[in-house]
Amino acid sequence: MSASKYKEDLTKEVKAQAVKAAEIERDAILSHAYFYPIQGIYYALANKSVYGPIKAQLLPRFVLSALVLAVLFATVYVPQSLALSLFSGPLGFVSAVPLVLSESNILIGLLSALLIEDKKDLLFDTVLLDRGHTQLVSTGREVSAGSGPGRAGKLGGAMKAKLVSPLQRFSPEALVRYLITIPLNFIPAIGTILFITLNGRRAGPRFLARYFQLKQYSAQVREQEIEKRTGSLTAFGVVTVLLGLIPVVGQAFELTNVVGAALMASDLEGKSKNM
Repeated sequence: MSASKYKEDLTKEVKAQAVKAAEIERDAILSHAYFYPIQGIYYALANKSVYGPIKAQLLPRFVLSALVLAVLFATVYVPQSLALSLFSGPLGFVSAVPLVLSESNILIGLLSALLIEDKKDLLFDTVLLDRGHTQLVSTGREVSAGSGPGRAGKLGGAMKAKLVSPLQRFSPEALVRYLITIPLNFIPAIGTILFITLNGRRAGPRFLARYFQLKQYSAQVREQEIEKRTGSLTAFGVVTVLLGLIPVVGQAFELTNVVGAALMASDLEGKSKNM
């Protein structure tokens, strides 16, 4: 291939990627999906059926988060601040904060999967049931008739294995993908923005994994749905990443983000029925 041909192909690819990025950005803004994590917080506080399961997990999650953060800030914050100062000068001590918080999220996630019972699928299903999606939930869990305002039924045991177990959420592949984005924080000014955006793009589909399972999508259909909603899923995921970086209380937001994802899934289901 000649140099001119290579340059022409490279220019076309750059333009194509720029157009695609602009389309994703536009879709992300117009989708308003970035509101769902915030709505999840309000919904959890306003509904006892949702707040109860979340409250039961808060104490162990808060304690674990506080311990991990204390250890990391006491051991790695200063060395990493000095290293970042070589790239961003005095701002190195500021840039090191999201870096340490990112590292703590990995440890907290792994330890939570090992030590704390994972009930996110149950929480997700509870919200869908509250929103009247009994038939959808029944594809993955036994639902018995219930009574009371706003309740379409009561949840029973899962009818099939979870899409991913707690530890599978931290598969070697997913862990490596997260780890290789951490050094982006060393890039002055835009590094942290890139880190949050890239991980937000991956987080969106993860939070809707239960919905895809309940819809009984094949792997191919699932990927098509994710591709079709890249903008909205990225918008949702970016906010969840930002909330997750808040020390200690980010663990509460990890649960309310599930509620927000269920609200998003509920709206998607409603739109699909109206088509």
